[in-house]
Amino acid sequence: MIRFVLHAVPLVAVLLFLFSLAAGVFDLGPSAAMTVLDWRRVSLRLLLGTWLFEAFGLVALYLLVEGRSGRRWLDGLMAGWVAWIFRGPLLVVTVVVAAGGPQASWFRLALGWWVLYTVCGLALAVVSRATETGRAAAAETDARETEEMEPPAEPLEES
Repeated sequence: MIRFVLHAVPLVAVLLFLFSLAAGVFDLGPSAAMTVLDWRRVSLRLLLGTWLFEAFGLVALYLLVEGRSGRRWLDGLMAGWVAWIFRGPLLVVTVVVAAGGPQASWFRLALGWWVLYTVCGLALAVVSRATETGRAAAAETDARETEEMEPPAEPLEES
């Protein structure tokens, strides 16, 4: 599991970074809200910390649902879409609608987040599949070591 986390967290953080970059390039974000929250003034450490925090959360959510559906890609989609519910439409409804701001651009960004979390969930499924061989090999090694540590059974005496 540690191997999975060590591979998955950086991958998800990079995907989050690339989405933020694409959202800025393609102007997916709401321009009216960005004037209020000027993201260029946010420190790089805060952005990196936020992406890592979000990546750890998504990986933990994937680990919670892993094995529930019987298919890794369904587990990935389930984890991604559950995370999106809180980042996408619930965020728009609670923050933007309550504040009375422009909703259309935020819903466009929420749709982009849906794509992002779908990709992140599927990427977690791929990483889980790739690290499975490591888990299986470690389980076999542990089983062999356990067998070697057990004393041999004494032969039964015949009467």
